[in-house]
Order: sequence, then C-alpha cells, then structure tokens
Amino acid sequence: MELCRCPVCHARVDLHACVQDEDGRALLALLARTPTALAKALVQYLTLFRAPTRDLSNSRAKRLAEDALAIHSDPYNLAAAMLDTVEGVQAKRAAGDGAPLKNHNYLKSVLKTVSERSGNTASVVPSSTTQRDEIPKRDSDEAWRAQMKRLGRDPDKLIKKVGNK
Repeated sequence: MELCRCPVCHARVDLHACVQDEDGRALLALLARTPTALAKALVQYLTLFRAPTRDLSNSRAKRLAEDALAIHSDPYNLAAAMLDTVEGVQAKRAAGDGAPLKNHNYLKSVLKTVSERSGNTASVVPSSTTQRDEIPKRDSDEAWRAQMKRLGRDPDKLIKKVGNK
C-alpha cells in the first residue's frame, strides 16, 4: 500500500515495507507516541549516528531512540538539546570531521547547558529507570513554542530547519 511520495526525494513510500521489520514497527510506534517537536528533533538526531556509506539499521535506530528519550524527562529541553546537538555536529562535519556519533555523551553535555538555560535541571532521568510507556503523549504547538522562546530559540526558525532537512 503506497502512502504518498516522499517530500524530500519524491520516491513512493510503501507502508507495507515500513512495517515488515519488527524494529521498524516499534520505531514508528515510538515516534508516533512522542510529542511532534521532539519526534522531529529525534529523527534528525538519529541521523548523526549514521555512517556516510551505510544506513542505520532499524534495530540500532530503535535502541538509540529509546536511550535518547530516556535521558531527560522534559520533552522541550530534550528537543532543544537534540537540535543544538545536530547543529553542532553538522558544523563539525562541515569543517571536515565527518565521524558518526558513537554514544549520547555529546547530547548529555548539551542537555546540561540547555537545562541550565531553562532553569530545569531537576528533570534528568537515569536511563535505567525510564520505561517506554513514560514517553509523553503529543502536546500542543503553543506549549512547545512558549518553551522554545523561554530557551532562547526561535520556534519558526527551528520548524524551518526541520522542514528543510
């Protein structure tokens, strides 16, 4: 069953192909349960783990996504930190350092800065205690926009960046 065309490459998107793999289904379900702004940031963040010559497997992408979402309980700070991480790594890659990320340490350090900026440092959740069911449900655009403004980010620019990638 073809859904539509990809907005980036205009190839047909086949829903049956997307759900054939158990990890692919789980990843899609995880993204569907995640607040929209965080899901968009997470997808961009996951691309940082992909080697230039290889695709990221569904099982590794799912594991990375679950681990990344377990790092912090505030979806707004986590989304902002992921976007800052993407910008930082892309700047490094433009300067010639094209190595894929191996772990979430860079995100964790950026998250500390973002949390301090927002004054919300108490939300850090140890990875081992977070359950998949604790991922927040979708929330309103207005709340996300207000939080991004509090973090010193222009939500319209962030949306434009996410849409262009």
